[in-house]
Amino acid sequence: VPMSFEHLTIPHLSVDGTVNGIDTSKLVTLSGNHVLTGNLRFTRPVFTRDVLLSGLLGGHRFSPQHFMLTEGDQTVTGGYVMPDTNVHALQVKGLCNGIDLNKFYATALTTNGNHVVNGRKTFQQMAVNGILHMGNGALFNGADLPDLFRNVMWTHGNQVATGSHNYSNAQFRNIKVAGAVNGLQLPGPDTVLVNQDVVIPAEKVFTSDTYTNELHVNVAINGIRRLKDGYSDWKGQLDILVKTPSQIIPGRKTFKSIVLNHQSTVGRFVDGVDLSELAALMRRRRTPVMNGTWTFTGNVIFKGKTTVGGLVNGRKLQDLYTRALRLDAPVFPNYERVVFTKNVLAKTVRCPDINGFHVPSSFVLRHGPKVMSGEKGFRHLRLTGDVKVKGLVDGIDLGVIKDTLFSKGNQVVNAPKIFKQNLHAKHLVVRKSINGVNVADFCRLNENCIFTVPKDFQSMKVKGGVVANNLISRGTLNGIRVAELFRDTLLYSAHQTVRGHKTFSNLTIP
Repeated sequence: VPMSFEHLTIPHLSVDGTVNGIDTSKLVTLSGNHVLTGNLRFTRPVFTRDVLLSGLLGGHRFSPQHFMLTEGDQTVTGGYVMPDTNVHALQVKGLCNGIDLNKFYATALTTNGNHVVNGRKTFQQMAVNGILHMGNGALFNGADLPDLFRNVMWTHGNQVATGSHNYSNAQFRNIKVAGAVNGLQLPGPDTVLVNQDVVIPAEKVFTSDTYTNELHVNVAINGIRRLKDGYSDWKGQLDILVKTPSQIIPGRKTFKSIVLNHQSTVGRFVDGVDLSELAALMRRRRTPVMNGTWTFTGNVIFKGKTTVGGLVNGRKLQDLYTRALRLDAPVFPNYERVVFTKNVLAKTVRCPDINGFHVPSSFVLRHGPKVMSGEKGFRHLRLTGDVKVKGLVDGIDLGVIKDTLFSKGNQVVNAPKIFKQNLHAKHLVVRKSINGVNVADFCRLNENCIFTVPKDFQSMKVKGGVVANNLISRGTLNGIRVAELFRDTLLYSAHQTVRGHKTFSNLTIP
């Protein structure tokens, strides 16, 4: 009897007939193996682990011989058009996009391997990780790379530049210049380095502010002399008072105004007065009277009225006034002869005869002109000023010095000179000619020259380039006979006839 249920849950059900009009023997279950015959159409997606299809699926036969698989090796016999593909390994016996891949691979540049490029190539962007070799005469962006490599200035590595170079802005980590930089030799006698000690023998004037960590002055700075014998522990003391450290002042000093904030020791006198005795004896606003015999070990200066009742150094002052020689008197007393038993220091002395010699005719003075007559002999003579000698010096007429070439110092030679032996000169300036050749026509080995007249070279080696409007070579150039090379060379101008088979790796016809 047919039965109808709205909702039914049964663990196991055996049906001999149909369910909802469907024969249960023809159902495909979610598990188990099934053999499906006839044409089947699935309206919804079907998911299965393994399917064996003997017929067609969607009008296509599914087999490794008819479809491209994602894994495994395959051989494709027909033609295929693919919008995009990524293949690990592909072998094409025919054409790919109309190109024979075997011929294309033989002439193509690959990312690995070595290649020889004969034709002209243009790359928008190129990166070479290995070594790029350029053939003889080949150009890279219009430049000869071997020649550029030999003559270009690199940012790294050591190089030797022989010609003159001008830079608007250059930075070098380590550079050696055999010549001059902006006219100065570095290092040289006219340069001072900031990172090393330098001894400057000549007088220097700094027009702007100068900063230095430590400065040693051997003579003077701005007129302030360096003391020969230092009186303090301060290294290199100048003749100048400083705030620190402590100093000992040996000379006499006069101050218009002075303020002493710390303890100061005066070794001798202040305004001629011994301060120790002044503190013990002198009082303000009263006239001191000192009885007994007093001995002064230093200088004594009395600016006011002083009365001495006894002797001064064992002598009466009246005798000193009448008989002694006063230091402030301009003229000696009327004595025929005056003898000083000790040294005398005088600012100005006028006397016709001193120790039997007339002054100044009997002496050679250090300053001022002097005319000396007769023959003179000196063990050691140093002349710092102008001297005129009318006679001979060691039997030699000094007039020949004007026409003498010295081994030291700068000189200007006006007349032609012939040197029979070798001449070694550190700096030689020739304004006209050498051996009859004008120095303006010389061409140095390390400079660029333009020859305006014909030149005949027996042998010439050129490291740089040569530009010649008319070049005649009777021998070889780099091992090649130039005459034969020019006869078999295509020129930029003039009409020529080319015979024989020619192969050009790069040919541009404007």
